[in-house]
Amino acid sequence: MSARWVFSWGMSIVFAMLSNMGCSNRPVVVRIIDGQTVQGRFVHPEAYALVMEGQLAEQRGWLAQAERLYLAALRYQPNDASILVRLGALRCAWNQQTVPAAQKTFADALKVDRFLVSAYVERGRCALRHGMTGQAEQDARRALSLAPSDWTVTALLADVLEKGGKPDMAAAVLDGFAFLYPSYRSWQAIDELARRHDDRVHRQMAASRLGQAGSRRTVAQVDDALARGDLANARQFAAELHLESGQLAVRAAALGQWEAARQQARMVLAAEPGHPDATAVFLSAPSAWESFQQSDPVIWQRLLKSPENNPRRLSDLAALVLADAIRRTIGMQAARSWLARWNLSYDIYHEPLAHPLLIRLGVSTEPR
Repeated sequence: MSARWVFSWGMSIVFAMLSNMGCSNRPVVVRIIDGQTVQGRFVHPEAYALVMEGQLAEQRGWLAQAERLYLAALRYQPNDASILVRLGALRCAWNQQTVPAAQKTFADALKVDRFLVSAYVERGRCALRHGMTGQAEQDARRALSLAPSDWTVTALLADVLEKGGKPDMAAAVLDGFAFLYPSYRSWQAIDELARRHDDRVHRQMAASRLGQAGSRRTVAQVDDALARGDLANARQFAAELHLESGQLAVRAAALGQWEAARQQARMVLAAEPGHPDATAVFLSAPSAWESFQQSDPVIWQRLLKSPENNPRRLSDLAALVLADAIRRTIGMQAARSWLARWNLSYDIYHEPLAHPLLIRLGVSTEPR
């Protein structure tokens, strides 16, 4: 019995949750790409196992081993665009000499699927990392045209524009996203950009939207109230900060304040059934093994893919909280494999509540 067979068998529990358990005679696989579920053709289980092993190796910094594992996965699943994207990102991170190979790998992925957002995002990140801001901007704009509600894409384009000497255009991109999809993190990004470039107008705009004008509230005060079990004050502070209600439940869960987390999640779900972060909190509760066993696969589908008319998606902090719950109820390998399928944004590494979760999951607290 090989170690990889055991690994694949262990992962089947998690994959069962993510699979569409229909009655069709033809196998249907739900692939997870950038946090979104996409039904597609059957993927060889050995390729799945190899890709996940490769991602775990990549997170540990074992780049040569990760490349071998991705190439092995491609032998089982030739011309798989998502595997090619992961391989391209790895080759880009290696060194300057491997950038041409990375670019060719991204091109191969786009030949397979020219609408794959992650291919443009990773190719754009690669170009930006190596000073090719023109190509990075082109790829970021193409990704934005395909996924206008994806914060990761918008943040990449803003970063590219700022580093390319166009801070005003970066601010305009962030303004547009905040107008269409208002959120705490979008206004926080506007504030941070404005501070870096002494843009007083945008600083005042962000301060009013973040609730910092007059009250001077901070997220740390919200967390302190949650840590004391003071949900009433935490809710008041969060309202002043315009912190999304589901995020309050997630922050309580990340702090281990499960009673407050459940109360807040119940309130959110009553107003918005299927809210991703609130659902994740319920599934993550310490006595949730029964929830894992009995939950309808549709719940997991909704958790990973929001309806088309609702751009809300599972937050990175909620994904970490859920991964930690999988670690408790199933095991470390299952947890890290779930997390390896999730495309964590760079912002999460600056989130204080994420660090203990990353450490418990054996993941680096520094961005790759």
